[in-house]
Amino acid sequence: MRYQSDWISLYDMISHIQAVERCEAKEAVEEAVKALYDGKVATRIRGSDPETRIESHRYASARVFKDGSVSFNWPVAGIPAPGWEPQRHWVEVLRDDVALVWQGPVTTYKTGSPGRPSSRHLIESEASRRISTGEVPKSLAAFRPFALGMAQNDSSDSSRDETENY
Repeated sequence: MRYQSDWISLYDMISHIQAVERCEAKEAVEEAVKALYDGKVATRIRGSDPETRIESHRYASARVFKDGSVSFNWPVAGIPAPGWEPQRHWVEVLRDDVALVWQGPVTTYKTGSPGRPSSRHLIESEASRRISTGEVPKSLAAFRPFALGMAQNDSSDSSRDETENY
């Protein structure tokens, strides 16, 4: 078995929620922030001491961006002053906590680009669902157009501006 870190990126957590709940990214972010605020999933700043956790109340006013970064100091008015943007942090979450809240193994796949998972987890979960419901194609080639469509939809989402928030 391959080594897996106890900590995964917030981006990977959101991808896992999307796969398990079969929902859009915005809904997955909302679910993630609720769980983080309720203290159901332990978090830390990437690379920090595992014992130094982010207090759950900080997620009450947190802003999650599409690149997976988080700002805890977002202005109450919702718009930062011109020329000023609050500091962003790369957040990691405890893999076991994520697996407890959203049942299923938390698997991360990489495309080769730092912090960017591939579409593989989405395709695998949909293939498993189809097999379990008896929607089995006659051949792998018959499933290929669907898989390519999912991969293209997922990659088109990742090409959006990473500075936007969900």
